[in-house]
Amino acid sequence: MKRSLALGLLMSLTCWVWAYAAPKLGDKQIDRPAAMTGYFCPDGNISFVADGPEALVRFNADIYQFGNIGAYEQAIDNVTLVKKSVYDANLIDVADMCSPCSTGIAMGAGFQALDVASLSPSELLYYETFDAQIPSEWLLNPWGYYEQDTGPDPLDHESAPWEILNDGNCDPFGGSLGLGTDGDPSGVQATAEITFYGLEAGEEYVVAFWWRSFSGSGHMQLEVFGTPFWVNATPTPLILFSDLEGASWGDADQDGNLEVYLPRHAAANGLFEYTGSSFVDVASGPAATTVNTNMGLWGDYDGDGLPDIYLVNPGVRNDLLFGDGAGGFTENTPITLESLDGISALSIDIENDGDLDIYLCALGDNRLYRNDGVGAWTETGFGTDAAEPLTTNAAEAADYDGDGDQDLYLAVSFGRNVLLENNGGVFTDVTPPLLWGSAAYQTTDVAWGDYDNDGDPDLYVVNYNNENFLYRNDGGGVFTDVTTLRLSDVGDSYSALWFDAENDGDLDLFVVHESNGNKLLMNNPGRDWVNGASDPLPDGGNLLTAAAADYNCDGRMDLFVTHTNSQPGKVFENVYDYGGNWLQVDLVGVSSNTKGIGAKIEIYIQGDMQMREVRAGNGFMSQSSSTAHFGLGDATSIGTLRVTWPSGIIQDLHQVAANQKLTITEQATSLSVPDGAGAANFRLLAVPNPMRSSATLQFDLEQAGHASLRIFNIRGQQVRELADGPMRSGRHEVPWNRMDDHGRALPSGVYLFRLDTVGQSQQGKLILLDR
Repeated sequence: MKRSLALGLLMSLTCWVWAYAAPKLGDKQIDRPAAMTGYFCPDGNISFVADGPEALVRFNADIYQFGNIGAYEQAIDNVTLVKKSVYDANLIDVADMCSPCSTGIAMGAGFQALDVASLSPSELLYYETFDAQIPSEWLLNPWGYYEQDTGPDPLDHESAPWEILNDGNCDPFGGSLGLGTDGDPSGVQATAEITFYGLEAGEEYVVAFWWRSFSGSGHMQLEVFGTPFWVNATPTPLILFSDLEGASWGDADQDGNLEVYLPRHAAANGLFEYTGSSFVDVASGPAATTVNTNMGLWGDYDGDGLPDIYLVNPGVRNDLLFGDGAGGFTENTPITLESLDGISALSIDIENDGDLDIYLCALGDNRLYRNDGVGAWTETGFGTDAAEPLTTNAAEAADYDGDGDQDLYLAVSFGRNVLLENNGGVFTDVTPPLLWGSAAYQTTDVAWGDYDNDGDPDLYVVNYNNENFLYRNDGGGVFTDVTTLRLSDVGDSYSALWFDAENDGDLDLFVVHESNGNKLLMNNPGRDWVNGASDPLPDGGNLLTAAAADYNCDGRMDLFVTHTNSQPGKVFENVYDYGGNWLQVDLVGVSSNTKGIGAKIEIYIQGDMQMREVRAGNGFMSQSSSTAHFGLGDATSIGTLRVTWPSGIIQDLHQVAANQKLTITEQATSLSVPDGAGAANFRLLAVPNPMRSSATLQFDLEQAGHASLRIFNIRGQQVRELADGPMRSGRHEVPWNRMDDHGRALPSGVYLFRLDTVGQSQQGKLILLDR
């Protein structure tokens, strides 16, 4: 008899493999009572807390040799799944179990078992008595079998218990799941597995069952594995490629299949292309240099639309390699870029002039290389604050103040960390004391990401062998320390990066540890962060950095993690099947740089918003894919997708379908595109932004007609209608005094302003500061 209520079940060979890729939620050993013979006893159970919708339970039965007649088996029956609260509320005393496994002899007085007969259909999530055969959802190794009782001798035949577990009577006609048969070799372990689906994350469950063992020294080992999330997908070519430094994802031959560039210490660098089933090293010529390389930085430095690589080679000159778009490279390094003391680098368009510049983190003074076009480069600090005299391990760019250009935060070893504000290519140190860090800390990495989906980038700072910090960006140069115990992650962390691991719409945080186990800190708004680094993701042993990309194009972000000291890097594939929908966006710049580095992409779904900035270089010696990735949860479309290009051009798309990869080419002017069709354009701005007491909303209308201008809070609720009626063509300026429709001053925070005209609409973000 099987009852499967409120819980779907399915089993396949795939689950057998994934058991090792999922986190272990519990294990338990049940030893055979000394007085037990061939009869069943209701003493089997294991509890676990679900980490997701799926859990695999494995029964490992030791098979022992008995005399000269072969191995004697164990058997299980009456397998039940219930919530722990249900289990605790329905335990009853067992007064008379199957003799001779009696209360006084084997179990001790007061032994209890689950009263299955009293459970409602909604409480009994799974119940299997093996009356006819082994159900298809069970996965067995060759030593598992079904056995049905055909006689009274329990040493020859199975004698399964009665289906109601609160009674000691034996069922003379039932069946059971046997593990191990006569003639099996000694020492073999018989295994059976079942996977339960439809579980609630955070809920505690109990698997209860009857069992028996013929061997006097036998025992049953139970294991529970959670929802599969990650697998180690490292193929042989990468296993044989060791002693790595950084890792950088790009597409050298522009065929849509990503390559990862892997620099090494005094050995040939590798360029591994994903072929659909494996990775193949396609590095040749200068890309396979054997000098000591820390990092390969992808970027289109000559503006021809083809990917180039800048190699950071500590101790020898750096190299600039120009790509031919077919996977080949030619070295042509100007003297200006031949620094000898680099650690890591990032590409940044400091002046938004369409040419990618390079910021080099170094052992001494950092370098800011301005790209003047046609192969000309100038080393310039653009303000002395950009040249930090101490060792800078990493830097990452973000438009922290929302003014349209890329700012920098520097991770400094044993010195003060630095926030550099970019004003037209001139950098100024504006670091608030909260972001200084400590001179006693070795800050190794920094990661910008909008974890709270309020439209501005927040800051995570990694300190090796000290606590890490998460600073929330509140706008107007104000940051708040929101570090929790899990986020502080004290230990030997080296680097970190943000990405949406579950496609649920919230950025999660991956932290690389040298040897203490990597962490994947899952973002749960309104609750504390949870470490979701299931096996094999924690890894361990001489880890350095990581880079994220959807290398197999399945809509889930994967990871490459590097090892040093003669160990290979690893490809960790994201196999989480319960995540949400997704959207990926590639940019093609026209007025802006060709990859849109520095662009801001925002999506709006029923009042909720997400923001990504397009970057080239992600902190400590790594570069994730420049493709912007959004998890969408249950949403099947995006109401509005907005690209704010480095040139200042704003481009809107409406009603964008989920689960696709878009390529958006920069238009000549700001454009709002409803439902994929073309439309007339207008530019909508708020000045000043951020604002304190008042701002002016400016826009141009190409033709007269009806228009409405409204203000919304971040939840999509209208708070002020500024205009609604006929308007003339031309320039318009509408003042706003921070008041809502009821004359009340609105609190500080992030707001949206939206202009709707016939056939088109546009919206923007406005930050209100404390007065």
